[in-house]
Amino acid sequence: MIRNLLAIIISLLLSGCAYYGTKVDDLHKEFTFPETEPKVYYNGKSIEIVVEQVAGLNMCVIDPIIIDQYLYLDSGYISSGGSYTQTFVIDFDERLLKKDWKDNLYWVTGMSGPGPFSWLNPFADHSRTIYRMKIKVNEK
Repeated sequence: MIRNLLAIIISLLLSGCAYYGTKVDDLHKEFTFPETEPKVYYNGKSIEIVVEQVAGLNMCVIDPIIIDQYLYLDSGYISSGGSYTQTFVIDFDERLLKKDWKDNLYWVTGMSGPGPFSWLNPFADHSRTIYRMKIKVNEK
């Protein structure tokens, strides 16, 4: 009896540790870049992102993420004193993406995930949410 009760309690606690994947949500509020909105170009084999950096906060990295065969670009920033133009180049295999990927290219504008104690509640949402904004792709 105690063994069965202990097994049930452990099962409930461990089910709270489960990760249930990624959800995406289109941005419903206004999002602005610290700099002017980056311009995105596709040249047939890679994506070029041209960023007009502003003094104080500069985009330093762009990480590509593939979710459901669509490409998401997640940017990171550092504090800096310079204003300049920077070009990021992302090479990727277009065969990994859906055919309409250029119409479904997104900036990651935020992420949220389960809290540190969510494992205590097996009924809590254990997925991560990515907030996104569509990018216009220009041919080069």
